[in-house]
Amino acid sequence: MKEEMRNAIKIRWSRYHFDKSLVETFIRSVGIYPIGTLVRLQSERLAVIIEPGAENILEPQVRIIYNIKKERFIDPHNVGLARKSGGMEDRILCHENHAGWKINPLDYLEGLLPT
Repeated sequence: MKEEMRNAIKIRWSRYHFDKSLVETFIRSVGIYPIGTLVRLQSERLAVIIEPGAENILEPQVRIIYNIKKERFIDPHNVGLARKSGGMEDRILCHENHAGWKINPLDYLEGLLPT
């Protein structure tokens, strides 16, 4: 089951099975998409989550790494999805299977993870 689906279930079940405030705190701390998750953006690019959204869990900081239309890697650059990107607003469409793309998201977290 995808991470975002598990989190959605936790939120839905929080009314009956979990302490709602604890679930909300958990989601705020981990985000809907945990750090290192490979995601597809509306702009047809792949990105790795590098930081949860400060104000909105659906608008994290991402490192864009691959152009799907051109089928090639691009110079990685960081974008906050809460801001406009390249003259257009970008957003996450879905989680992607990193193995299917033969991408190791951890390779793009250099300098962000403790050693």
